[in-house]
Amino acid sequence: MRRRVALAAGLGGLAILTVLVVVLAQQVEPRTGTNAIVSVSGVQVTVPASRTRCQRADVPAGTGRITVFASKRPGAGPLTIVLRSRAREIARARIPGFPAERAYMAALRPAVSDELRGARLCFENDGSRNIPLAGDRTEPIHVSSPDHDFPDDVRTDFFKAGSSARIGLAPDVARRFALGKSAALGPWTMWVVLAVVLVVAGVSVRLVFREAGA
Repeated sequence: MRRRVALAAGLGGLAILTVLVVVLAQQVEPRTGTNAIVSVSGVQVTVPASRTRCQRADVPAGTGRITVFASKRPGAGPLTIVLRSRAREIARARIPGFPAERAYMAALRPAVSDELRGARLCFENDGSRNIPLAGDRTEPIHVSSPDHDFPDDVRTDFFKAGSSARIGLAPDVARRFALGKSAALGPWTMWVVLAVVLVVAGVSVRLVFREAGA
Protein backbone atom coordinates (compact mmCIF):
# COMPACT_ATOMS: atom_id res chain seq x y z
CA MET A 1 0.00 0.00 0.00
CA ARG A 2 2.77 2.42 0.93
CA ARG A 3 4.50 1.61 -2.34
CA ARG A 4 1.39 2.51 -4.33
CA VAL A 5 0.97 5.79 -2.46
CA ALA A 6 4.62 6.68 -3.00
CA LEU A 7 4.39 5.77 -6.67
CA ALA A 8 1.22 7.85 -7.15
CA ALA A 9 2.81 10.83 -5.38
CA GLY A 10 5.95 10.49 -7.47
CA LEU A 11 4.07 10.33 -10.75
CA GLY A 12 1.99 13.34 -9.71
CA GLY A 13 5.10 15.35 -8.89
CA LEU A 14 6.74 14.33 -12.15
CA ALA A 15 3.63 15.42 -14.07
CA ILE A 16 3.62 18.81 -12.31
CA LEU A 17 7.29 19.34 -13.08
CA THR A 18 6.80 18.37 -16.74
CA VAL A 19 3.82 20.70 -17.19
CA LEU A 20 5.73 23.54 -15.51
CA VAL A 21 8.72 23.15 -17.83
CA VAL A 22 6.49 22.98 -20.94
CA VAL A 23 4.46 26.05 -19.94
CA LEU A 24 7.51 28.16 -19.09
CA ALA A 25 9.17 27.25 -22.40
CA GLN A 26 6.20 28.32 -24.54
CA GLN A 27 6.59 31.39 -26.73
CA VAL A 28 4.09 34.18 -26.05
CA GLU A 29 3.35 37.66 -27.34
CA PRO A 30 4.20 39.85 -24.31
CA ARG A 31 1.59 42.60 -23.94
CA THR A 32 2.94 45.76 -22.34
CA GLY A 33 -0.41 47.47 -21.84
CA THR A 34 -3.95 48.19 -23.01
CA ASN A 35 -6.57 50.90 -22.71
CA ALA A 36 -9.47 48.41 -22.85
CA ILE A 37 -12.06 48.58 -20.09
CA VAL A 38 -14.15 45.66 -21.40
CA SER A 39 -13.33 42.41 -23.24
CA VAL A 40 -15.75 43.08 -26.10
CA SER A 41 -16.79 46.64 -26.82
CA GLY A 42 -20.28 47.63 -27.84
CA VAL A 43 -19.00 50.90 -29.25
CA GLN A 44 -17.88 51.52 -32.81
CA VAL A 45 -15.42 54.34 -33.42
CA THR A 46 -15.28 55.53 -37.03
CA VAL A 47 -12.25 57.16 -38.62
CA PRO A 48 -13.71 59.02 -41.64
CA ALA A 49 -12.12 58.68 -45.06
CA SER A 50 -9.09 60.92 -45.59
CA ARG A 51 -9.35 62.22 -42.03
CA THR A 52 -7.24 62.01 -38.88
CA ARG A 53 -8.58 61.39 -35.38
CA CYS A 54 -6.51 61.48 -32.18
CA GLN A 55 -6.78 60.37 -28.57
CA ARG A 56 -4.72 60.44 -25.40
CA ALA A 57 -2.54 57.40 -24.69
CA ASP A 58 -0.22 56.07 -21.99
CA VAL A 59 2.36 53.87 -23.70
CA PRO A 60 4.67 51.61 -21.66
CA ALA A 61 8.40 51.48 -22.31
CA GLY A 62 9.48 48.62 -24.56
CA THR A 63 6.36 48.78 -26.72
CA GLY A 64 7.12 47.77 -30.30
CA ARG A 65 3.72 46.78 -31.70
CA ILE A 66 0.15 48.04 -31.52
CA THR A 67 -3.15 46.24 -32.12
CA VAL A 68 -6.54 47.67 -33.13
CA PHE A 69 -9.78 45.81 -33.78
CA ALA A 70 -11.80 46.10 -36.99
CA SER A 71 -15.50 46.54 -36.22
CA LYS A 72 -18.50 45.47 -38.31
CA ARG A 73 -17.85 46.72 -41.87
CA PRO A 74 -14.30 45.70 -42.83
CA GLY A 75 -12.61 46.25 -46.16
CA ALA A 76 -11.35 49.79 -45.58
CA GLY A 77 -7.82 51.11 -45.26
CA PRO A 78 -4.97 51.76 -45.28
CA LEU A 79 -4.53 53.21 -41.76
CA THR A 80 -1.47 55.02 -40.42
CA ILE A 81 -1.05 55.25 -36.65
CA VAL A 82 1.19 58.05 -35.37
CA LEU A 83 2.38 58.35 -31.77
CA ARG A 84 3.39 61.83 -30.60
CA SER A 85 4.63 63.25 -27.34
CA ARG A 86 4.90 67.01 -26.76
CA ALA A 87 4.19 67.61 -30.45
CA ARG A 88 7.15 65.41 -31.46
CA GLU A 89 6.61 62.24 -33.47
CA ILE A 90 7.87 59.23 -31.52
CA ALA A 91 6.84 56.32 -33.72
CA ARG A 92 4.38 55.24 -36.40
CA ALA A 93 2.75 52.06 -37.66
CA ARG A 94 0.80 51.19 -40.80
CA ILE A 95 -1.99 48.70 -41.46
CA PRO A 96 -2.50 48.20 -45.23
CA GLY A 97 -6.15 47.20 -44.98
CA PHE A 98 -8.93 45.49 -43.02
CA PRO A 99 -10.25 42.55 -45.08
CA ALA A 100 -11.97 40.93 -42.09
CA GLU A 101 -13.51 41.77 -38.73
CA ARG A 102 -10.67 40.86 -36.36
CA ALA A 103 -7.64 42.19 -34.50
CA TYR A 104 -4.85 43.77 -36.55
CA MET A 105 -1.31 44.13 -35.26
CA ALA A 106 1.29 46.50 -36.70
CA ALA A 107 4.89 47.26 -35.81
CA LEU A 108 5.64 50.62 -34.20
CA ARG A 109 8.85 51.99 -35.67
CA PRO A 110 10.94 52.77 -33.82
CA ALA A 111 10.01 50.90 -30.66
CA VAL A 112 9.14 53.08 -27.66
CA SER A 113 12.19 53.27 -25.41
CA ASP A 114 10.72 55.32 -22.53
CA GLU A 115 7.32 55.27 -20.89
CA LEU A 116 5.01 57.91 -22.36
CA ARG A 117 2.30 59.43 -20.16
CA GLY A 118 -0.36 61.55 -21.81
CA ALA A 119 0.98 61.02 -25.31
CA ARG A 120 -1.18 61.61 -28.39
CA LEU A 121 -2.13 58.66 -30.60
CA CYS A 122 -3.47 59.64 -34.00
CA PHE A 123 -5.24 57.47 -36.58
CA GLU A 124 -4.86 58.67 -40.17
CA ASN A 125 -7.30 57.14 -42.65
CA ASP A 126 -5.44 57.17 -45.97
CA GLY A 127 -8.26 55.51 -47.90
CA SER A 128 -11.55 56.52 -49.50
CA ARG A 129 -13.79 54.54 -47.10
CA ASN A 130 -14.54 55.04 -43.43
CA ILE A 131 -12.68 52.73 -41.06
CA PRO A 132 -14.85 51.36 -38.23
CA LEU A 133 -12.82 50.33 -35.17
CA ALA A 134 -13.85 48.89 -31.80
CA GLY A 135 -13.93 51.21 -28.81
CA ASP A 136 -12.68 50.38 -25.32
CA ARG A 137 -15.95 50.77 -23.40
CA THR A 138 -19.41 49.21 -23.43
CA GLU A 139 -21.37 52.44 -23.82
CA PRO A 140 -20.38 55.62 -25.69
CA ILE A 141 -18.94 58.38 -23.56
CA HIS A 142 -19.18 61.79 -25.21
CA VAL A 143 -16.10 63.83 -24.48
CA SER A 144 -15.29 67.27 -25.82
CA SER A 145 -11.69 68.26 -25.31
CA PRO A 146 -8.54 68.81 -27.41
CA ASP A 147 -7.33 65.31 -26.51
CA HIS A 148 -10.51 63.45 -27.49
CA ASP A 149 -11.87 63.68 -31.03
CA PHE A 150 -13.89 60.45 -30.68
CA PRO A 151 -17.08 59.69 -28.71
CA ASP A 152 -14.94 56.89 -27.27
CA ASP A 153 -11.29 55.86 -27.46
CA VAL A 154 -10.20 53.31 -30.05
CA ARG A 155 -9.25 50.15 -28.22
CA THR A 156 -5.49 49.74 -28.46
CA ASP A 157 -3.31 46.94 -27.12
CA PHE A 158 0.44 47.41 -26.88
CA PHE A 159 3.00 44.60 -27.25
CA LYS A 160 6.75 44.17 -27.15
CA ALA A 161 8.59 44.01 -30.45
CA GLY A 162 9.01 40.22 -30.45
CA SER A 163 7.82 37.03 -28.81
CA SER A 164 9.60 35.47 -25.84
CA ALA A 165 9.38 32.44 -23.58
CA ARG A 166 7.05 32.66 -20.59
CA ILE A 167 10.04 32.33 -18.26
CA GLY A 168 11.16 35.78 -19.43
CA LEU A 169 7.96 37.24 -17.96
CA ALA A 170 8.68 35.82 -14.51
CA PRO A 171 9.74 39.16 -12.90
CA ASP A 172 6.49 40.83 -14.01
CA VAL A 173 4.43 37.86 -12.84
CA ALA A 174 6.18 37.90 -9.47
CA ARG A 175 5.44 41.59 -9.03
CA ARG A 176 1.77 41.13 -9.87
CA PHE A 177 1.55 37.98 -7.73
CA ALA A 178 1.95 40.18 -4.65
CA LEU A 179 -0.73 42.70 -5.64
CA GLY A 180 -3.82 42.73 -3.44
CA LYS A 181 -2.11 40.72 -0.69
CA SER A 182 -0.74 41.64 2.70
CA ALA A 183 1.92 44.36 2.76
CA ALA A 184 4.26 41.76 4.29
CA LEU A 185 4.13 39.75 1.05
CA GLY A 186 6.24 40.98 -1.82
CA PRO A 187 7.34 39.64 -5.22
CA TRP A 188 9.54 37.15 -3.36
CA THR A 189 6.37 35.26 -2.36
CA MET A 190 5.95 33.73 -5.79
CA TRP A 191 9.53 32.48 -5.82
CA VAL A 192 9.01 30.80 -2.42
CA VAL A 193 5.86 29.09 -3.67
CA LEU A 194 7.64 27.98 -6.83
CA ALA A 195 10.57 26.64 -4.79
CA VAL A 196 8.21 24.60 -2.61
CA VAL A 197 6.53 23.14 -5.72
CA LEU A 198 9.90 22.21 -7.22
CA VAL A 199 11.09 20.61 -3.96
CA VAL A 200 7.91 18.56 -3.70
CA ALA A 201 8.23 17.52 -7.33
CA GLY A 202 11.89 16.59 -6.85
CA VAL A 203 11.15 14.50 -3.76
CA SER A 204 8.29 12.80 -5.58
CA VAL A 205 10.50 11.91 -8.54
CA ARG A 206 13.09 10.49 -6.15
CA LEU A 207 10.40 8.32 -4.55
CA VAL A 208 9.42 6.98 -7.96
CA PHE A 209 12.95 5.84 -8.73
CA ARG A 210 13.44 4.46 -5.21
CA GLU A 211 10.27 2.41 -5.38
CA ALA A 212 11.04 1.28 -8.91
CA GLY A 213 14.39 -0.04 -7.73
CA ALA A 214 12.93 -1.75 -4.66
